[in-house]
Amino acid sequence: MRWVENLIQEAKAEQATNPMSPEEAVAEDKELLRYGVKRAKQLKIKPDLANATRLIHERRKARKTS
Repeated sequence: MRWVENLIQEAKAEQATNPMSPEEAVAEDKELLRYGVKRAKQLKIKPDLANATRLIHERRKARKTS
């Protein structure tokens, strides 16, 4: 799982040097949600869009406060 840690560190460095605008963050959220829905369908998992959106917002709120 070392590669995951490296990926996270690279993403943090990118965000520090080239922060996303609010519009870019919203667009990325939508893109990730679409990907998650598509992947869930491929795996025959019934997605709960309201739950996914809530989890995304909770995680972002937690990151802002820490």
